[in-house]
Amino acid sequence: MVRMLLSFSICVSLLCAAGAQANGFEDEVLFLMAKRSDCAGDLCYYGEIEISAAAATAVKMWDPGSSTWQDFESYAGESEWWVETPEFDTLEELNGFAGNVANIRLYSGADYAAYSFTVNAIAAEAFPVMPEITPDPFLVTVPQDHTFTWTWGGSTNDVDELCVEVDVDPAGFYADANFMNGGIALDATSWNPGISGTGSGEFLVSYGALTPGLITGWQYLPAESTAADLFDFAGEDGLVRGLCSEDKACFEVVPEPATLALLAIGGLGLIRRKR
Repeated sequence: MVRMLLSFSICVSLLCAAGAQANGFEDEVLFLMAKRSDCAGDLCYYGEIEISAAAATAVKMWDPGSSTWQDFESYAGESEWWVETPEFDTLEELNGFAGNVANIRLYSGADYAAYSFTVNAIAAEAFPVMPEITPDPFLVTVPQDHTFTWTWGGSTNDVDELCVEVDVDPAGFYADANFMNGGIALDATSWNPGISGTGSGEFLVSYGALTPGLITGWQYLPAESTAADLFDFAGEDGLVRGLCSEDKACFEVVPEPATLALLAIGGLGLIRRKR
């Protein structure tokens, strides 16, 4: 089935790596991951591809279902482009998307470089250990100075990356840290993001393991390109491939006691002025 990795939406990359190349691109392609997907403790599986392409103006993937080139998503002003599969209840369903040749184009203006590769089936035992947020992570209230904690049953020999992130709306607060960038220790089990603002939030913790066999057969296709190869790595040397297991918590951020006291004092002042 060639429809693998076609109707994708926004994704979050978790195995960050690879230095910038002289031509402005970073040699990074990812296929991920297993995750605990929602705030009810249900485990699901999904896949994603991310390309870091500092000089790209667009990235597209061929969708044989609609016979069109589908756009990758990207944050405004940033150089990371991605697509994501739907979420599946079982690994078997995700693997139904695998084992197929995918075709992408990296654009620089009107010109593009074409590439193809194969995403292979995933074995359940290949995933890293699943972190578990503690205590019960679902539908709780937390202060702005909350320290998130989690446990795991593996070892640093089984895991290559730890990532944590917090997103709070409508405050617009976001913070993250990962081991590969030196922001957190690989065996850490707690993190305080220093939340500002209040609202509904999500906390995510994930472990990643590099898995070289996930993507194979990467190649530049000169006969199908109007631009030269925009990556300067040889063969598959520049690909970053991995699996990730993640846990997510939903929460409500409440003001700190000191903030509440200040609000109360301010309210008293308003009452006096009205009188």
